[in-house]
Parts: sequence; C-alpha cells; structure tokens
Amino acid sequence: MRLAALCCGLFIFIASICWADARAGEYRVWPMLINIEAEPGNSYPFQFNVLAVKSGTIRVYLNEVEQLATGHVQFIPTEKSQHLTLTQTKASLDDGETYIVHGAVTVPRKASGSRLYALLIEDDDPRKNTGMQIKVRYAVVIDVAIKGRKSRVKTRLSNLEVIDGTISAWFENLSDKKAMLKSQVIIRDNNRRLVDRQLLRTQSAIERQEDYSVVYPNSKVKVLATSDQLTGGTYNLLIQSNFNEKSLPVLRSEINYLQCTDCRSADALGVYRYAATQVCRTT
Repeated sequence: MRLAALCCGLFIFIASICWADARAGEYRVWPMLINIEAEPGNSYPFQFNVLAVKSGTIRVYLNEVEQLATGHVQFIPTEKSQHLTLTQTKASLDDGETYIVHGAVTVPRKASGSRLYALLIEDDDPRKNTGMQIKVRYAVVIDVAIKGRKSRVKTRLSNLEVIDGTISAWFENLSDKKAMLKSQVIIRDNNRRLVDRQLLRTQSAIERQEDYSVVYPNSKVKVLATSDQLTGGTYNLLIQSNFNEKSLPVLRSEINYLQCTDCRSADALGVYRYAATQVCRTT
C-alpha cells in the first residue's frame, strides 16, 4: 500500500551523542512498521525482531508520535499506555542472537479512526564508564486502523501567503484519522490566463520527492510550493485538495503581488500577504 510505503520511510532510527562506554551493542530491528486493521473492543498481538550484531542489553519503551509543521515526526517518551502492553521491556542478547519482542494493542469499544504508537529500542548498558559514543535508537511504529464506525473527516486550510515566489498555507487535520493530502495551486493572471500550476506539499514530502503529504490525526502542517512565473501584478489563485481520497472544497483568492529582492525586508517592501481560511468537512 502506498501509504504504508510512505510511512516506512519516516520511521528509521534516531541517533544522539551520549557520554558512556564507547563499546555498545549493535542491533538490527525488523519490521519497523507494523500495520494492524482492528475492530473496537478487541485485542491484537504483534511482534518484531531484534538481532544483536554484538552482545548487549536492550530496552524497549513507549513513545508518542507527534507530527511537526514540516510533516516530519518526533517521538516523545510517555508513560505506559493502558492500550499497549509488552511482555518484556528488557533483554540481554549474545552475539548473533535474535530476540522476539511480543506485545498487544487493545482497541477501546468506542474508538474510531487511527492510532499510532512508537516503540523505541536502544542499548541499555548499566555501566557508568566515561567516553563518547553515538547512541542509536531504533523506532518500531504500530499503525492501527480502526474499522467499524465511520469517523467524519474534518480539515481546515488557512493562512495562504505568497512571498517572493513561495506560496504557503497551513493544513489542519482535525479528525482522528490519518490520510494522504494531495494539493495543488493553480495561478492565473488578471486576464484569467494560466500562469503556473504547482503541487503544495509538506517539507517532508518535498524531501521524499512524493506528490502526497501524509497528515496525522489532529495535526497541523505547512504546505509549500514555489513559482518562478510571478511578476508584479494581480493574480487569481485556486487551491484544489484531495484528502482521504475525497475532494475538498476549493479555496480561491485574488492577490496583488509585489516581487521582493530581499526577502528579509519583505514586509517593508510591501509584499502582499493574503490570509484565507476554508473549513472542509467530508465523510
């Protein structure tokens, strides 16, 4: 599935520099994305593998998944969840040994939409020796899609701006469902002639060279496009968006555009900023 492929590229590992013994375990973890199609009121077991290239002790702990404005995600340590359990959170492994982590996700009876859990795996060396190392944390993401009751998808597109050829807007997913956003801006001049057509994407999607932006539940992301066809004058902008495989109402706006030569002084030069908001609801 395309969405699963996109998500898999988002969750690899996190590296940080730590003061500790330079000798630490090295591991391989798979799978790093676990998709569960679930129904309310049921429990679903899952498992993943940790292979020790070098002997060591691992620790597995739960993190919340938070989407940033750029579309990237960050992991935030959290307390134990009543809906996700692990049979064991620590294990000592010998060289070449593979350990299977077992767990289960319980879906509340009235739940709907999507749920995301991140399990981080790191070397847990209790020794206090000094030294510098790069500590690698591996992230395994549990992506739960809940069937049954349909959840209403509500979105908001707002704060459209055009500054020195960069077009941006904020897109909010006000729902409990994760989905893909495909958005484009169509630019016409004052005589309705087509000037340019560009995709609006998150920075994360731009870096992945993908047409779609993944937007997580209750998240707000900034979508961007660049046009080198804008000169001073009046333009009509039309933003067309598709979210959760459904078309959203278009957002239209007319702007008076002045091209700036120094974006740091854009406000002083009177670069026009157009703000518009469109609340969209689909089922």
